[in-house]
Amino acid sequence: MRVTRRSQQRAATASLVSAATLFALPAAATAAAPADGAPTPPRLKVSKRVSDRTPLPGQRITYTVVIRNVGLVPAYNVRLTDRLPEGVSATSARARGCRAARTVVRCRWAHLRYRGSMTVAIAAVVDKKARPGKRLTNTAVLSYGGRTAKSRASFVVARPKPVKPQKAVATRAKERDEAAVTKAEATPKTRHVTQPHRPQPARRTEPANTPTPKPTPTSKPTSKPTPKPKPTPKPTPTSKPAPVDPAPSPCPPGMTRAQQPDGACAPVQGLPRTGASVNWLVVLSLLVLGAGSVIVVGSHVRSSRSRH
Repeated sequence: MRVTRRSQQRAATASLVSAATLFALPAAATAAAPADGAPTPPRLKVSKRVSDRTPLPGQRITYTVVIRNVGLVPAYNVRLTDRLPEGVSATSARARGCRAARTVVRCRWAHLRYRGSMTVAIAAVVDKKARPGKRLTNTAVLSYGGRTAKSRASFVVARPKPVKPQKAVATRAKERDEAAVTKAEATPKTRHVTQPHRPQPARRTEPANTPTPKPTPTSKPTSKPTPKPKPTPKPTPTSKPAPVDPAPSPCPPGMTRAQQPDGACAPVQGLPRTGASVNWLVVLSLLVLGAGSVIVVGSHVRSSRSRH
């Protein structure tokens, strides 16, 4: 009984697993694949435009190529090739993985992510010898995963404006000048009389209370003859100065010229003024005073001894 129950459980489990596998595999395939059932391959779009559709010969232009991934998966081994038309030369290509030669630009990328994009700017120059009015077209070719995408861009070489010759310009300028002169002669001219400038008299400022000096009358010339000049008198010789007596010599000591009519030296009456008599009198008085003082002191000493 136990063996039968176990075998039945195993059989039921195996049937459930097989049924789940049958239902789960189609659901997983449906979730990974799109609605149409087949897997979606990468899908890229390319667009190209030129900066100027009517450039002049020798002018610089720029091609702009934009690549977008519009598929649901990334694209691998993406390549871009752009061959420029005759009359246009490439100078540079600004993008990662791009190189520019003279007439062709090549780019290569390992992959382009889902919903990603890439922009390539190609700088070029129109040849100076390009024929005006000619349309120049080139095509950018994009290859990826066995598929290709293309985009074209074209422009028309403009015709340069003719340069006016210098003679025609000079003739027109001359005609304008002549027309202006004729018009000026036809218009009536208005005379403009300019009055001469009259200088205004300067104001005289006279000082207050200042009498104006009267002019001195000029003497009238007389018809009388001019008197002859008188001879100048000769100078009278001056008399010689009287000789001055020299100063008298000084008198010797003790004599004087005072009270002498003839100015001779005479002895001085009274004591001579030499100071000798005064000196000996002073010495004599000093000696007397000294002797008196000695006598007085001696008398005092004797009296004091006698008392004792």
